[in-house]
Amino acid sequence: MSRVALIRPSWEYPANRREPYFHNRIFVPLSLAITASMLRDRGHQVRIIDAHALRMSPSTVAGLVRECDRVFVTSSALDRWECPNVDLDPFLHTVEHLRRQTDQLHVIGVHGTLRPAEILRLTGARGLILGEPELPTVRIVDGEPLESIPGVCHWSGGEPFTTPGERPLLDIDSHPLPAFDLLPMERYAYVLMGERSVMLEGSRGCPYRCTTCLKVMYGPRYRKKSGATMIRDVRHAVERHGARNIVFIDMEFCVNRDAVEELCDFLARASYGLRWCCNTRADIVDRDLLRRLRAGGCTLINYGVESGVQEVLDGIDKRLTLDQVERAIRWTQEEGIEALAFFMVGLPGETREQMLETRRFARRLDPDYVSYHVFTPYPCTAAYERARPPSDPLFPASSGEHDEAELRRFIRGAILDFYLRPRFFLRTARRLARQRDPGRVLAQGQLLLNYLR
Repeated sequence: MSRVALIRPSWEYPANRREPYFHNRIFVPLSLAITASMLRDRGHQVRIIDAHALRMSPSTVAGLVRECDRVFVTSSALDRWECPNVDLDPFLHTVEHLRRQTDQLHVIGVHGTLRPAEILRLTGARGLILGEPELPTVRIVDGEPLESIPGVCHWSGGEPFTTPGERPLLDIDSHPLPAFDLLPMERYAYVLMGERSVMLEGSRGCPYRCTTCLKVMYGPRYRKKSGATMIRDVRHAVERHGARNIVFIDMEFCVNRDAVEELCDFLARASYGLRWCCNTRADIVDRDLLRRLRAGGCTLINYGVESGVQEVLDGIDKRLTLDQVERAIRWTQEEGIEALAFFMVGLPGETREQMLETRRFARRLDPDYVSYHVFTPYPCTAAYERARPPSDPLFPASSGEHDEAELRRFIRGAILDFYLRPRFFLRTARRLARQRDPGRVLAQGQLLLNYLR
């Protein structure tokens, strides 16, 4: 039996100085909770140290691992991997303190998956797991040599070496229930939903091939849960851990339509009073599906729109039309579900006039919320090759094609343009009167003010 610590470092909240429009959400670290449950089932003693949720300093974190046999630390602020924060400083500061306490430090997360040799050198860790952490972590804690586990980078002859072979993928339809009892569940919230927000998943990966999306953590296959397993997960979160809101973090939730409809039918019969949200594509939803989502308690859908210019969408292989986007947003709102539209600026080949057209399209589209992000050229994506990112940073925050400071100024203007409209304030007033949740509206206002500083 081993004593194991699973650690998420603390990032600046709600956003860091390097990426002021990257929201460092305080979400449940789902993969760490699943890993902890798998380790406990094998007789190991496990603790999760979520320094991000507890706002804990690196030195405090390090002081908690002195008696641990093995320590695993993630480089990912948000415990899903398709849009990682490129600010590594909080992670590296935590690693620096942890190494003073243990020589059994292992690294997990998307950054090491993309750049294993560089991250192993930067951290001086004993080993680094590429891809999903659950199965390799269990094998390491069980005592298997690092050199025998495919997809683990370790030191060999003084140099980083990754064990070859196919990386193991978790069967997401049969893993044990997440160990939420090891987490400060009262600390997790989503500003658009409310407090006691729990993150769950119905699938991993995505069958679509947008060139900007980073899917390297998920492996080559799209995997989905059954409706029965999704219902099991929701009941566990609500009945045992008091979840009032659920964030389904799937890249594309409604692709798994049969299971989603089964879940919605269950929730429509249950008396939970649960609110939940999901991410999906505009070309997947229809009126019937939206009605079932709403009947099951869905109150918010996040749509990855990316651009208001068809040429730009085609350039990133989005395989989506602006007419489909407008129709989906309209249907969503008419069925009583709020809609959030995500946009990116600084995409490969995008001109300033096209960015301005996206800004105009967002106003015309008129979702309940918009979110703008600077396009980040992640390695292992097709867009990375087109973007010509600067060669100096390990993980550049933007491409070399556009000026990063100018893009940030553009986003600030676009946010002001959308949120300072009388129409938005009227809608917010109606929402406040209907939901009687001033705390949630206040949190949203504070987030907006942070973006506008």
